Amino acid sequence: MRLHDAQVQGVIRYEPFAGGAQATVVETPLPSTVRALEPSDVRWMVDVEVENYWLPVRPGLQALLAEEADGHVIRPAAEGIAYHSQSMFVLLGQPLERTTWRPRLRILPTKDIFAALMGQDGFRIDLSAAGRYASATVSLWGGLAETVGAIKSPETLALLESFLVPRRTGQPGVYLDGTRRRFLTLEDIGAVTGLDADQARILVDEALRRGVLVRGLVLGCRECDYVAWYPLEHVGQAFACARCRRTTLLQQEAWREPAEPKWYYELVEVVYQAMNSPVHIPLMALEQIGSGARSLLYSHEMDVWDQQGTKLGEFDIWAIRDGEVVIGEANSTGLLASREEDERRRLGRLRTVAERVTADVVIFSTTTDAWRDTTVERARETFEGGGIQLEFVVRLGS
Repeated sequence: MRLHDAQVQGVIRYEPFAGGAQATVVETPLPSTVRALEPSDVRWMVDVEVENYWLPVRPGLQALLAEEADGHVIRPAAEGIAYHSQSMFVLLGQPLERTTWRPRLRILPTKDIFAALMGQDGFRIDLSAAGRYASATVSLWGGLAETVGAIKSPETLALLESFLVPRRTGQPGVYLDGTRRRFLTLEDIGAVTGLDADQARILVDEALRRGVLVRGLVLGCRECDYVAWYPLEHVGQAFACARCRRTTLLQQEAWREPAEPKWYYELVEVVYQAMNSPVHIPLMALEQIGSGARSLLYSHEMDVWDQQGTKLGEFDIWAIRDGEVVIGEANSTGLLASREEDERRRLGRLRTVAERVTADVVIFSTTTDAWRDTTVERARETFEGGGIQLEFVVRLGS
């Protein structure tokens, strides 16, 4: 039975956090009605709900919830963090308010939460290359919802994907062999997105503001004939060739077009790599998982190694939804591997990881209309009897 003190229940406090730790401490509330001859005889539990931070109720997280928590009773609770009211050492005769523990709470990165759930006996996780690209991309756009909103915009998606077009395919833009990257003018962006000049300008300005695009010039060196793209801050009255380092004046022979040079836009490398991975599918899966949730904690794609140092693979979905541990796969094919042997191996490793992190749910998300029937059957066979719920999501992003 839990008894709630109505006079302190629901009290809202705004507390700053720095570097993942509370800058101050939790001022432990005192019971409003309990009395005792000796204050040190009074015991109670305090529940703290941190907005948008709902941890899974797992014993492996207890030591990570507060600074200097050794010896104190603190644990994840149903909707927050619960801790024992009393300090470890209490002197007789102290007033009640002097006997309380005032913890300094931590807000853990989701990656660290999963590392703690994974255990301490040799299993290891870390962000994959795709996970790092996804993290940087989400940071540029300003958050998961903003990133997925951009990806779901047909015009923005067309813009991002246009930079991935390989070599000289006749598509809008200039492909440079030296960097193996494509660069687009405003007119090119209008062509690939179907927007008029004013609308394309708005789209480009927003991408520039967020650091997703960079403005520059495509210039050729008069000494070695090397043609490259240069960001605006690297160009003045002259520019230094990216290959031979010789200085060339900024004049018509350098930009090789009539009249004045045109601005060319580059897609920043982390977003290019993110789209090329493609991480936008797991991002849409995370956004769908968090839809309607009070709390969504997530990490991007992570690699997993077992006790022997064998890499089990890269896994796409790592989330904690309202305290529920969720991992899974997200793709655009509706299957995990074309060969049965490979798919069963992948599913077996996914179950191993799910059991290690005590997952409640394993989600399979795809942008296609359906998961292949044999994939669904194999998944259910693999996870049979494990007590882990399976969810199959289709038409992701539509």
